Amino acid sequence: MVDISKKEKKKIFERILKRFQDVDDATNEIRSDAIDDIRFSTVQQWSDDILKERKGRPCLTIDKLDGSIKQVCNEHRQNRASIKFRAFDNSEDPMKAEIANGVVRHIMNNKNSSYARDMAFDQAVRGGFGFFRVITDYIGKDSFDQDIYVKSIKNPLSVYFPLHLINEPDYSDAPYAFIRSKISKDEYELQFPDDEIKSWDKTALGDDNQWITEDSAYILEYFEKSEEKKTIYLITDGQNNQTVDSIEEFNKDIEAGSIVILNQRETTENKVMWYKVSGGGILDNQEWAGKYIPIIPVTGQEVNVEGRTYLISLTRKAKDPQRMLNYWKSLETEMIALQPKVPYIGAAGQFENHQEWKTANQKNHPYLEYEPISSGGQLAPPPQRVGSIGIDTGIVNAIKESADDIKGTTGIFDASLGARGNETSGRAINARTRQGQTANYHFTDSSILATQYLGKILLDLFPKIFDTARVLRILGDDMNEKVVNIPDNYFDDMERYDVVVDTGPDYATKRTEIVETLTMLNTSSPVFAELTGDYIAQNLDIDGAQALAERMKRFIEQKYPGIISGETGGMTEEEIKQIVGDLQKLQQQLQEAGMINRQLQQVIQQLQSQANDKQADRDNKVELTQIKAAADIDKAKIMAQPAIVKNTLETVEHMHDHEMRKKEFEAAPAPSAENNQGE
Repeated sequence: MVDISKKEKKKIFERILKRFQDVDDATNEIRSDAIDDIRFSTVQQWSDDILKERKGRPCLTIDKLDGSIKQVCNEHRQNRASIKFRAFDNSEDPMKAEIANGVVRHIMNNKNSSYARDMAFDQAVRGGFGFFRVITDYIGKDSFDQDIYVKSIKNPLSVYFPLHLINEPDYSDAPYAFIRSKISKDEYELQFPDDEIKSWDKTALGDDNQWITEDSAYILEYFEKSEEKKTIYLITDGQNNQTVDSIEEFNKDIEAGSIVILNQRETTENKVMWYKVSGGGILDNQEWAGKYIPIIPVTGQEVNVEGRTYLISLTRKAKDPQRMLNYWKSLETEMIALQPKVPYIGAAGQFENHQEWKTANQKNHPYLEYEPISSGGQLAPPPQRVGSIGIDTGIVNAIKESADDIKGTTGIFDASLGARGNETSGRAINARTRQGQTANYHFTDSSILATQYLGKILLDLFPKIFDTARVLRILGDDMNEKVVNIPDNYFDDMERYDVVVDTGPDYATKRTEIVETLTMLNTSSPVFAELTGDYIAQNLDIDGAQALAERMKRFIEQKYPGIISGETGGMTEEEIKQIVGDLQKLQQQLQEAGMINRQLQQVIQQLQSQANDKQADRDNKVELTQIKAAADIDKAKIMAQPAIVKNTLETVEHMHDHEMRKKEFEAAPAPSAENNQGE
């Protein structure tokens, strides 16, 4: 806890109360709309007033909106954005980038992290906005090492941002923010026995918000950003330039002339303070490790009307057609229920001594008997039903139109929900499916912005949280877990890295695509199939895939020495260059063959034009077919070769690069890495 004078603490507390009241007033309409949207999409689609008015009458809920919401949310779950750190230039240690990205993958693939981001996205789709947060905590009760965690905020209405002071779409420039929570009276007194609240009398903050109720209390977490001025210096030792915050440690070198100050200037540095506040005052406070407020928003469509911000959910514009659908279906049910039972009509005396006719509209009798009655010398016909009344076609059409209106307002049509349409080709089906994704891409785009902001927060926290020598858990590109040892201040130069967000399919989907693509390519070249067998095996989703991949690696290494290990087998640099030159010549020859193939295609097109002429005879058509078949065979052979040549070129060049990098790393060894799985 940071030591603050009583006078300063009172001043800060009053500022917190005023700012909270201002934000609550400014966002009251947004929050009311969100409550109505969330309630409509999850709890009840009929208002309390209408339910009271229709008491005893059907109030059905035929929820077609929920399918559209799940479609958007589950599409996000299948394609979660991922974070990568990328250095500004190639001078950075590649091992450091690999370790940093491994730590990020470990944080992002934690189940709590995935749940937090998915919940915030779901909240944005249903109510217009959602949030998740970043916290730091000790990894154990007896440890001084901390780790970084991504946590969910289950109630989006508990977060308050001053939207009128924010310009950035990810809220990274927010000067302050609140998280409001509610705990029981017993829990409050247990956690804060020395709080300044003297009694549990109700103390109101504004007209609608109370700090204290009869059995509970509200607590605020308050983040406040401030700027501190500092001087930065650009120094050089004659070879390398460096920017530092202080030159005290370089004074001797500066006096000796080995280090020179090239430039200096005034700048500012962000500082974030965290406070926990109740109605009685400040309960706790400390300085946050990073320079960003660690609350990440995911929003719906953002619209500004005359200076007022609106956050529009997927639910917002679909509520009216959904209400109409519920009303018309309820009316249809009510009309059917109120219609009289269709009676049987018969001559007088036909039903005597046959009581089963009285329950014919209620029970399924195996047979119905009647008395034959003569009328005018002829037998009266058997009893018969009159025609049913039926339902008004206007109601049926209104139900159909309401269902179509829901699709129109959400942008999710039948094809996106899996229904079959008139499309026959895979491309047409995918195009119709993408219409729904495109119509609601603003939700995905907001999630990408949130992920990028999360990456900025992590990048800022790395050198402050992982500042001592320790063991870190990381995940590789193949999602296998490893542990690495890092020295003190290993991530100190992370300001030279940038955040890159990948929005492609998840790792499991990528594995399936890899297997499908390589299997297709292998049909064109037996050699290519042999060289990629281990890669296909390790991406198979079957038991024993890794053992099969190791077996394929041994086979490939035995048949093609150095391909997997990267060892050159003692070849000199001149020999490698000679092989590369020969392969490049072969590639040039194949390109020339490709030109010949294109000329053949031109001939084929000319013959096709002649074949379309009504005066062309049958012999020309036969000749055309033969030439086209021969050209297709030649084309397949030619197209198969560049892939082999390209693969071989890359392999040889990789051997050469490996030798050069090996010499560099021997001079400056990177941090050791140990595979938990004994790889």
